[in-house]
Amino acid sequence: MATNLTAGGNVTLNSPAGPGMVIVFKTNVLDIAGGAKATHLDLYNNNGDTVLRMTIRRGQNRIFFNDRAHQSLVDGWGQEKSVDLSPVDVERWHHSGVSISVHNCSTYLAGRYQILFDLTTVFYFAPRFTGSTTIIGYSTTSTLFHWTLSNPLEVVSYQLNTLPFTERQAITSGTSVEFRIRFFITHERIVSLLQVQQ
Repeated sequence: MATNLTAGGNVTLNSPAGPGMVIVFKTNVLDIAGGAKATHLDLYNNNGDTVLRMTIRRGQNRIFFNDRAHQSLVDGWGQEKSVDLSPVDVERWHHSGVSISVHNCSTYLAGRYQILFDLTTVFYFAPRFTGSTTIIGYSTTSTLFHWTLSNPLEVVSYQLNTLPFTERQAITSGTSVEFRIRFFITHERIVSLLQVQQ
């Protein structure tokens, strides 16, 4: 069931999002050029640790990742990671919106989050903390004229095994649906050519 998440607020999930769960943030716009100075999407565990913070900063075609200890002698932040986003994709998402998904693909040995924009994997983040996500937050610095993401955001969580086959495949393979379709078509053409040559 979808929930509206307003900037500056948070929502408590009906049930903790542990391994095999996918949390999706649905936005109608992604305005990196003219939105807020910084926009944060946060996932918290039962202990209050930020197991994942995703940050979008104005003017940067990158997304940043970090985690933060709830109890710490200093500021609690870990080492920030980041990944470039394709300018072509950013331009498309600016007009059509995007689904930002976080797949908890942790095992009993280590925590791991897979981050996808639409169905394209952009990053794998290894948090320092264990525990299922129980609370989701959305915050932003002051906006100049408009928001970087929709306000409110639509948030929904799914069990991975309940999603359509093509979406499950894109997530578990770490590749986009478009790539898999191109690969399949190319593979079929090669097979056909080989059969003709025989």
